[in-house]
Amino acid sequence: MIGFIGLGKMGTGMALNLLRAGHEVTVFARNQVQIQPVIAEGANWVDSPARLAACCEVVFTIVGGPDDVEAIYLGKDGLLETAGPKSVLVDMTTSSADLAEEIDKACSRRSVYFLDAPVTGGVAGANAGKLTFMVGGSVDALDRVRPLLEVMGSEIVHMGNSGTGQIAKSCNQIAVAGIILGATEALYHAEKNGIDVEKMSSVLDSGTASSVLLKALKNRLRETGDKATFSISHFIKDLRIASEAAASDGVRFSTVDFCLQYCEAIEKAGGGEAGLQVLLEYYKSGHGFPNKSFLLG
Repeated sequence: MIGFIGLGKMGTGMALNLLRAGHEVTVFARNQVQIQPVIAEGANWVDSPARLAACCEVVFTIVGGPDDVEAIYLGKDGLLETAGPKSVLVDMTTSSADLAEEIDKACSRRSVYFLDAPVTGGVAGANAGKLTFMVGGSVDALDRVRPLLEVMGSEIVHMGNSGTGQIAKSCNQIAVAGIILGATEALYHAEKNGIDVEKMSSVLDSGTASSVLLKALKNRLRETGDKATFSISHFIKDLRIASEAAASDGVRFSTVDFCLQYCEAIEKAGGGEAGLQVLLEYYKSGHGFPNKSFLLG
């Protein structure tokens, strides 16, 4: 039996894909509303991570951030209290490499396998089963769960030892920060000089500046906060993880720091639930946000 914790925007699509592929899935979620789509597809529900681990040989988690991961794995009624020998626990949350290593050591003491396997591909990729997994940990454990990961994703890359999956995800988000800031500044410069933003984004998308992120930005320029699939607040969490990892290595990632500064200003102004395209409004407002009308759609 497969266990699944984390039925948010990403997790729901991933769990549904496992169910629709014929797997028996048991879930845990505090929010009863969140579990309804998977219960309707035949999932079982238990009332704690510990009870989940007690009945499942493989457990997937994708939750908010490092604090949530630590509580679910190492806290009271957590997965490690009842996980059986040779079971495999797979954390797909964007979290910290240090925490992944700590959990891996705790799992090893119980003869439990642990993989840190954060994803990229967004909600659309989760729904379509086309995510990319960046996996750190045992190759043998990865081989055991690979058929399940292939139900949820189209690209599975073993990065190395425990923690390297999280490092790889930080690398991805560092690149995202640079691309999204560059695209935002280009579109701001265009609009400031009388060029239609959507026309400019089409031109950029047709040439050497083209990227998956630019395509997404182009499609979401008219998107309001309640439709955002990846919010400013979530990006702040990811950027902080990358910035802290850089600091521990004695370096500074200037693009990450700039992007983090801008996103934190947006969040402070009430735009935390808006999508990344709201960065364009940050530039247009002169970095001051004289009002919040841009958040209202």
